[in-house]
Amino acid sequence: MSKRNDKLIIIISIFLVLLSVLFVWLATANIINYSVAMISFGFALIVPFLIVFEKSRMKCQMIVLIATLSAFAIVGRLAFSWIANVTLSTGIVILAGVSLGPIPGFIVGALTMLISNMLLGQGLWTIWQMLAVGLVGLVAGFMRRADKITLSVYAMLVGFVYGFIMDIFTLVTVYNEITFKTFLVVWGASFYFDLAHAISTVVTVLIFYNVIVLTIRRRLEK
Repeated sequence: MSKRNDKLIIIISIFLVLLSVLFVWLATANIINYSVAMISFGFALIVPFLIVFEKSRMKCQMIVLIATLSAFAIVGRLAFSWIANVTLSTGIVILAGVSLGPIPGFIVGALTMLISNMLLGQGLWTIWQMLAVGLVGLVAGFMRRADKITLSVYAMLVGFVYGFIMDIFTLVTVYNEITFKTFLVVWGASFYFDLAHAISTVVTVLIFYNVIVLTIRRRLEK
């Protein structure tokens, strides 16, 4: 990939992060309804989507791969929704980012949470989840040279970072006053759930790395 395309990807990545943070803030501050924020966020993904695929040599293949991985991640979340915080979706989002790049990784992550919550339940938390999991895929997209072990370490960290972001959501939406004590209460209550998320994400990366990453790379290199 050329340096010019690398710079474009970084610029779009920054745009996506800032835009998603803006929507999260607007919805959390009750400036706009969370449903409006989620729908706007979803439509906003179309812009980088079009820019990235206009630059891609494999437009049709890339679109199909994003749709397939998003569907896989959604099913991976729904299949284990009866076990608290055990999910395949986050690991699949990581592998999507590693396979396709940061922008597709962000799109897969955000769409996975938006669409799966249509069945699991929508709320203000959805747009926070879209941001958090979108960032997971985006960062993974900059780790395309990472091996399976490095990605497993990243997957373990992701489980707790995602939990930390959602702990912030709990603090700002439930507590009138945020203190170190309230943070410890929320963090302590979520620790084992975050651990379950982290472990299931690591297992997903280890099991599906060859199936997803190596297969997609061979396909795109043809």
